[in-house]
Amino acid sequence: RWVIAPDEQTGWHLHDFDYVTIQQSEGRLHLDYADGSEKEIDYVPGTSAVNRAPVEHNAINVGDVDIVVLEIEYKY
Repeated sequence: RWVIAPDEQTGWHLHDFDYVTIQQSEGRLHLDYADGSEKEIDYVPGTSAVNRAPVEHNAINVGDVDIVVLEIEYKY
C-alpha cells in the first residue's frame, strides 16, 4: 500500500515482476518512463491495472490530494 502526497515523487525504480495496482483514492498521477515516454492517470477508487515487467519509472502526484494505491507483485 502506497500513499503519495501532493507533489511527492516515488523516485526512479524498477519493477522486476508483473504487478497489479488497485486505486484506493482519487487524484492524478504523472508517470515518467526510462524510455522517455510519459503518461498521466486520473485515479478512480476501485480501478485496477495489470502491468507487465520490466517497468522502470518515476511517479509524481500532480494532484492536490493524497494518492493511495494497493500494489500486488507476482513473484514467481
